[in-house]
Amino acid sequence: MKQEDIFSAEKDVIELSGIDSIIKFTRYHPAKPNLFLEGLELAEDLRADTGTILYTQGTQISRERINRLLQLRESNPNLAMVFKIKRSAKLIQKFREEIREHLKQLFERRQKTKIFRQLLSIIGKDIETFVDQILADENITLAIYKIKFISETAKSKRSFLFLDHAINVAIFSTAVAYTEPYSSVVGGDKAKLIEVMKASLFHNYGALLQIDSILKAPVEERFDMYWEANRNGYFSLGGLQFSFEIMDAIRYLCEYYTGKKDFVNQEEWPATMANIILVVEAFLQAESGLFTEPQPVREVVDNLNVKTMEKEYNELAVQALTLGLNLQDMFDFYHAIGTLIKQCVNDEETAVPYPLTGFQSPTLFVCKKNIVNCPHYEGGVKAVNLVKKLGELRPGEYKRCKLLTPKLLKFYKKH
Repeated sequence: MKQEDIFSAEKDVIELSGIDSIIKFTRYHPAKPNLFLEGLELAEDLRADTGTILYTQGTQISRERINRLLQLRESNPNLAMVFKIKRSAKLIQKFREEIREHLKQLFERRQKTKIFRQLLSIIGKDIETFVDQILADENITLAIYKIKFISETAKSKRSFLFLDHAINVAIFSTAVAYTEPYSSVVGGDKAKLIEVMKASLFHNYGALLQIDSILKAPVEERFDMYWEANRNGYFSLGGLQFSFEIMDAIRYLCEYYTGKKDFVNQEEWPATMANIILVVEAFLQAESGLFTEPQPVREVVDNLNVKTMEKEYNELAVQALTLGLNLQDMFDFYHAIGTLIKQCVNDEETAVPYPLTGFQSPTLFVCKKNIVNCPHYEGGVKAVNLVKKLGELRPGEYKRCKLLTPKLLKFYKKH
């Protein structure tokens, strides 16, 4: 049985297959009675696969009754059954409280880190209200609890990191959407901020449903499997009745790693949400070491800025994150580079900083299309001869730009 099928939700019931599933769901432990999830009630008769009724509809699932089922299984190891638990308001409220508490713990843990404090303080007073509004929807609460259950009961000990990743992406994406660079787009609109948080929470829903399978794969295959699972799981979100804007944003994210990146340069609301989440997702993925070794915050943000220059990420989203993390010097540098590029006299902005491998790495500007009739093309001087692709530059020879190279050096001298 697939892991995502262990816990399935229908209209009025929560369905769990097998004794092991009910043990995990209720947190049954003979020596730890305080962990047990009380108040579960059978929505239908519990029958063995032989047809025998073990407990009737309305029976409360208690530690004693689970213990009896375990004793029964000892004499019949192949005993199979399906628990259909009544979906009560009291049970859903317990789920809400657990989810809310888990998110609060992650938020407070991140906020204690100095470099994140300024950014996260933006939403400190609103985040609990946002979470309560999202969890007011029972179907959303149940969907989040389902992936929480799957992550916590998966065989791999790393599975919980992927659930925490989704929550952290939601926290940081909401904060980035609340920053000054997005004031003209979001402007503190609480409905839009909640949409960002919803899309973030479910951006990797498909992968979380299959997290054990992904983590069983060789390390070098996991990233591709992760995004493939997200694409395949996209349609699992249909029952949550998200807005078209949220669904479009999640679709953009899922398709990004297939090469569909046009939304990076678009400004409509679904693309804006997707761009914020994409940048935050990439940042937290590298910073936390989800697929590789963890990297320093400054190094990760530097790399995001480099890729933004290469048109891989949305400029506004990366700028908002950079400023939100109070990396003003880095923002100033890449902003200056962007400003110089726009001073290229050719319509297509053919000037490229070289080598753009990180903060303050370029030493000159070259013409990526070698436009020989440009008055600033330094044709008589051999500048760069690449043997392999570097950012926007393909292998080949490139000449220096006489207009922008001196301006770049002047910027370095001044700063």
